[in-house]
Amino acid sequence: MSVRLPILLRSGWQQVNIGDIAHWAGALALLYRELCSRDEEVRFQPFAPLGNAGKLLQRWPRVILDSADAESHSLSAGFMIHGSGGTINLDAVRSWRGKPWGAYGVTYTGGPYGSSFADALPAETVDLLNTAEFIFTRETGTAAFLRSQGVSGPPVQFGPDATFGFDSTDEAGADQVLKTLGMPPTGSTAGSTAGSPGGAAFLAVIPKLRIDPYWRMGLTDMSQSEIAAAERINTSCVAGDHHILREIIAWWVRRTGSPVLLCPEMTYQLDLMDRWIISLLPRDVAPQVHPLPFFWLPDLASSVYRRAAAVVSVEMHSPILALNVGTPAIHLRQKEDSPKGQMWRDIGLERWLVDMDWQNDNDRQAVAAATIGALEDILANPEDAAWTVQTAGKRVRNAEDEAWQIIRDRVAGSTQENP
Repeated sequence: MSVRLPILLRSGWQQVNIGDIAHWAGALALLYRELCSRDEEVRFQPFAPLGNAGKLLQRWPRVILDSADAESHSLSAGFMIHGSGGTINLDAVRSWRGKPWGAYGVTYTGGPYGSSFADALPAETVDLLNTAEFIFTRETGTAAFLRSQGVSGPPVQFGPDATFGFDSTDEAGADQVLKTLGMPPTGSTAGSTAGSPGGAAFLAVIPKLRIDPYWRMGLTDMSQSEIAAAERINTSCVAGDHHILREIIAWWVRRTGSPVLLCPEMTYQLDLMDRWIISLLPRDVAPQVHPLPFFWLPDLASSVYRRAAAVVSVEMHSPILALNVGTPAIHLRQKEDSPKGQMWRDIGLERWLVDMDWQNDNDRQAVAAATIGALEDILANPEDAAWTVQTAGKRVRNAEDEAWQIIRDRVAGSTQENP
């Protein structure tokens, strides 16, 4: 009689970003929903220690947490799933030593963090990727790029970011946070009170630098020249980008009379909110704007976003968390932030995707106006906004169903071991 070896999940790049935390927690939720019974063991080997985020593992007592430093090929597992992120860790694939593997919900540009697609992938990279049983990319651009480079051995197609699978919440925590900040803990206004400006719930806003400063956190292998170039880009854009956000915030407060919650998706954004938003707001607006005073986990973020009228985010994964709980979410896409923003088009949310491209004051005003127009539409047509959220969610579920059918087929037989 044969027994099934556990699945090995490789994910968890770093824990200073709730999107990355939701990557691995969402992947585990999907694994237990789509592939493994609740009594089966799943091995999880993060790329970096989990820190405080590790408490999310309490939901899955059968998960075996392996050290990031362990030799993955020596672990008792029959199939490796490489989780979501902005790359495929080729070293992790090589260290698996030819055992079956696949990637789920990835972007792969072939270049450094935040880059557009490379002109060409090295032949050895193409050969390695062709050893996969499947490669599901979180946006269609990566799938097209990989196929154009000759990656044709495995199925290569759209498969949603694993954050779409994240479903943990902290409802009591959300109520407490909003109470502490003096904000009404009401639910999302999509489909209910959003048409009445005076009754609108709060707006959640997430800022971002053009290039996340991982070097300040000791989490990068960038050279000094690369860091200097990134700092120059950030310095040249930070004032203009946050001017746009302040325009949106001021419009919301004056239009609705309702508050704004400033939220971090990454730890460094706590300082960003104070320096570039709070301190520069108009006097009539500032009392209604509340910065979250601490970094949080995605379960608490999800429950807070559930209570928002809408989310406006320069980050990508807070909009996903918001969509998961039924809240409209507008993504302001920066060109430096990899092709991942394409996923909003892939699931039918073009109307809530705004390119944050500007060269002058007129361009910045146009970006703010496009975002405000989308928010005005959400307020004026709550039923339509709710339908848009639901329709996008159905597209995600359909893509997940198709992906996991292929994953089940490819994993079957790869994890069997004779006792």
